[in-house]
Amino acid sequence: MKILVAPNAFKGSLNAYEVAEKIAEGLQMVDPEIEPILCPIADGGEGTVEIFVETGGGTYHTCEVSNAIGEPVEARYGILADRRTAVLELAEASGLGQLPPSKLAPMKASTFGTGQLMLDALDKGCKRIILGLGGSATTDGGTGILKALGIKFLNESGYQVPPGGGGLGFLDNIDISGLDPRIATCEIILPCDVSNPLLGEKGCSTVFSPQKGATKEQMNLLEENLSHFAQLTKQKLGKEIGDMPFGGAAGGTSAGLSAFLDAKLIGGIDFMLHQIGFESKLREAQYLITAEGRLDSQSLDGKGPYGVARRAKVRNVPAFCITGQLPEDFDPKQFDVFQSIFPIPTRPMSLETAMAQGGELVRFAAWQIGSMLKVAQNLLN
Repeated sequence: MKILVAPNAFKGSLNAYEVAEKIAEGLQMVDPEIEPILCPIADGGEGTVEIFVETGGGTYHTCEVSNAIGEPVEARYGILADRRTAVLELAEASGLGQLPPSKLAPMKASTFGTGQLMLDALDKGCKRIILGLGGSATTDGGTGILKALGIKFLNESGYQVPPGGGGLGFLDNIDISGLDPRIATCEIILPCDVSNPLLGEKGCSTVFSPQKGATKEQMNLLEENLSHFAQLTKQKLGKEIGDMPFGGAAGGTSAGLSAFLDAKLIGGIDFMLHQIGFESKLREAQYLITAEGRLDSQSLDGKGPYGVARRAKVRNVPAFCITGQLPEDFDPKQFDVFQSIFPIPTRPMSLETAMAQGGELVRFAAWQIGSMLKVAQNLLN
């Protein structure tokens, strides 16, 4: 029995490789002859750098940059074996994981530190930058990155506006004359883990800013400020960014970088699966097991587990999902790409306990799936 094991990371608990290993352990507890085909995945969020470096060869690099609220932080990225391609994660410098809840600053949080990472990659001679956008703490339209690269966002008096989405309300002019000239010869690819637009009821401020600490009033103000930013961008460049697909990823970073850096926006899971040769591995398998820390409506909109299960369904490969958490309003009809879903808590427990015991809980869920498949196999034989 060959089972393709293609999990996402469990944020704050296990990376994708660790999840895959625990699933493999659980399966082989049922029968050592079960053959797990390990294929950890990422969708542009956590794990993107690791998967690129580990599967394609390369080296890790670190540098000190600013986090989303301007504090110094060590951030890691990868340079692949060609020595021309850098792989970055916005969450490394500008992510929610860098900030405790008490320090969330939805109006001031900036992507400036991610721009510093990009500069470091350019200094090392990279001509291609892949920037995964998942897990941001920001809603600044990517203006922090653009500022780090030399673009000035000015108020009516000619001074730089404050950082973050809150500062965009003071924006009067955009000066692109200082943009680092190396950008002109650098290909920038943005694997996006969501397809939401920049603005509107499905836009980044409406859907995602509450997760970053925004109140209702702040959410509405961020929407107004991003709309103002989009209007000025259209005046400056003639580009409409308000409703473009994927434009709302990472608090509008994708829209801003598309407009000012000609960055290419692409579905994160599609891009990643192509890079790691997922389809060839799927052809070998009788079953698929994927996993994610939380399975909810956002999982349907570009996240890894739904993406791999959708491909498995096309090939008539039954797919099973292990998850750390389901929402209260979970509707199984929305997730019919999965044969079955296995939440990992085995008893009432806090999130902290579940995260601390993530490895053994994932392994037990995999044992359950393996036992079920073994019974089915015996019945068929």
